[in-house]
Amino acid sequence: DMGGTTVFHADGGDGAKASYVRANTTYGQSIVSYTGTGSATTIAHGLDSAPNMIIVKCTSEDGGDFKVQHTSLTDGDKVLYLNSTIAEQDESDKFGAFASATNFPLNGSHASVNGFDKTYIAYCFHSVTGYSSIGSYTGNGSTTGPTVTTGFAPAFVLTKGTSGDMTHQHWCIRDNTRSPSSATGGVSKGLQPNNT
Repeated sequence: DMGGTTVFHADGGDGAKASYVRANTTYGQSIVSYTGTGSATTIAHGLDSAPNMIIVKCTSEDGGDFKVQHTSLTDGDKVLYLNSTIAEQDESDKFGAFASATNFPLNGSHASVNGFDKTYIAYCFHSVTGYSSIGSYTGNGSTTGPTVTTGFAPAFVLTKGTSGDMTHQHWCIRDNTRSPSSATGGVSKGLQPNNT
């Protein structure tokens, strides 16, 4: 729930580009719309601390990738594509270092995140104790898998392999709404956002 109202962030003295933000700081999530500048800039995310994950999509053109920047990737220049199985990519021409407590950086003029006069939507998230946990884990190669401690019972889990032979695997969503399947040991069947 984003709640509240949409807030306009004017061009700032810190170089931030104007954006419209609807944020729920209690739950560490915001939706940001902005227009690309065609040159390096920053965008206000509206949260009270730096996001752990940002998903950006161009809305003024058909097609294109959903770029996912995540603090568990190698560095701030690396991204995954929510609509693809490919491994993490070096996108230093698109993203800068990780987001700050107020803004996230965009490098250059690439059409996927910052093309001149193109419109974009960004979804920003950071972990909130008892509500969300955004991070990474290392698999153990066992059918039982590792135990990932979140501190609460998650209703929604999104995963993507990022190293070794997992880099070209599908994204996977599990949730507590769809019926469990005996084929998956009582866990709900997975959805793959990169797949039809």
